[in-house]
Amino acid sequence: KSLNHIYITDTFQECIAKVKLTNVLPLFCDTHRHCNMGTLIMEYVKVRYYFESKRLKDVLLSKEQTTVQASFKLAKNAHTRN
Repeated sequence: KSLNHIYITDTFQECIAKVKLTNVLPLFCDTHRHCNMGTLIMEYVKVRYYFESKRLKDVLLSKEQTTVQASFKLAKNAHTRN
């Protein structure tokens, strides 16, 4: 996966459109659906972005740690050769 895959524009509108197409049980009554569905989707998007940013941070940190470990290994090998 690309590291930039989480930066999608209009995610909220895409979620609303996908929810409208699904045939699931209604979560709210007809009179309150319009004001509650947006809040529910925004909460989902916030949670999704939280975990995606955490995953991305872990990926970037693991790459950085690998680079640091390789540098230490090179330095150690250079030191033992002298």
